[in-house]
Amino acid sequence: MSDLETIWENTLKDIKNKINLPTYKAWFEHITPLSLKKNCLTVSVGSSFAKEWLESRYS
Repeated sequence: MSDLETIWENTLKDIKNKINLPTYKAWFEHITPLSLKKNCLTVSVGSSFAKEWLESRYS
């Protein structure tokens, strides 16, 4: 497993412990990590709506 995958898996575990399961499944379960550069994790989400929803609540 790459550093990116390890960091993302640990991040998902942390998120899952902090929010309710339906929210996790709806918004976080299908996010894909793309890159990690200078402590900035870039991810891919399913739609621009999901991107805006996540940014407005978690960035």
